[in-house]
Amino acid sequence: MDASCRDTAEVLGVDACVMRRCHGRLDRLHFAPGGILYDFDEDFHGIYVVIDGIAKTVLLVNEAEVVTGIATRSDVLGSDALHSPTFVTRAVAVTPLTVVRVPVNVLSELLRGSRSFRTALYSRLGAAIAESLDLIKLLARARSEARIAFFLLKFASKLAEGPAAKRAFNIGLSREEIGCYLGLTVETVSRKLTALAETGYVKVSGRQIRIDNWKALERIRSKRSLH
Repeated sequence: MDASCRDTAEVLGVDACVMRRCHGRLDRLHFAPGGILYDFDEDFHGIYVVIDGIAKTVLLVNEAEVVTGIATRSDVLGSDALHSPTFVTRAVAVTPLTVVRVPVNVLSELLRGSRSFRTALYSRLGAAIAESLDLIKLLARARSEARIAFFLLKFASKLAEGPAAKRAFNIGLSREEIGCYLGLTVETVSRKLTALAETGYVKVSGRQIRIDNWKALERIRSKRSLH
């Protein structure tokens, strides 16, 4: 079994025997920051499994890019085109990115022939939908500090192994991109991050973040009401 099959099986939690059938048929790709994985209206050619790094998906609204999602290790990109012949969003590498592309024909075979793969993929897609709903609720009702807390906790859970680790992690995104994702201005994002750092809840150094008081951020996140 080649590295692409092995890594895909590991990050998705799929039986290695299933992915062994795909030996030599998956594409391992590397992108520098700013590299485009796929673009608006491009023909659907497969899904992308994130092995390492951070990517974002964007839509064009009034000719301006709106960040619709952020993907890290084990996330799946390209699922927005499963219902149509073309991609709806653009996927862009935020940090150096390694992905495995599962071509359409291989994807179809896996979905038909492997219960393990179907379960793993549906689980990832379901989690992505739930995360999108959480963000919608947040944007509808939450204050700016709650949005920032939500964002930091989400990333820390994925990149810094949760509250016990207290490891610094690279959020990858600029303040502008964070604001676009959370519906905030650049100034508000910078101000709220500075305020959290001054309270000692987080340590901020450029795009490196370390959460020092996880429970405090959870309390802030829970205060969602605008009133």
